[in-house]
Amino acid sequence: MPVGRAAGLLAAGVLGDNFGRRRVYLAGLAMLAAGAFGCAAAREPVVFVAARILEGLGGAAILACSLAILANDFPQARRRGHATAVWGASVGVGISLGVVVSAGLGTPLWRESYVAVGGLALILLWPSVSRVLESRAANRRRLD
Repeated sequence: MPVGRAAGLLAAGVLGDNFGRRRVYLAGLAMLAAGAFGCAAAREPVVFVAARILEGLGGAAILACSLAILANDFPQARRRGHATAVWGASVGVGISLGVVVSAGLGTPLWRESYVAVGGLALILLWPSVSRVLESRAANRRRLD
């Protein structure tokens, strides 16, 4: 997942700016879910690695676009600062809890942890479709 996230983070930001942050964010949630379910179902290492990369690309789209969506939804500096602080804390807590919960499940239940991540991503898709507003950058950017 870190490889996909690192590879896709800057590209996801540019794609969100050019084609719509909501669109890329929703695609990221779908990719995260597909990658997580792919990890749970993988029987071969190469399939597992490919699914982890897909999961990371989805995570990159979510990270890049969610922060830009917040900036658009909270134009006043004070409110934007508060929203960004909550976003940052949520990301940190989520990553930390994910590791702790996965470790707590133990080795026999590793597939279930991926099913849980995929399920949560799908659950988040529903309110995101109806509540996240579309936004883009004023000027198109090149994807380097």
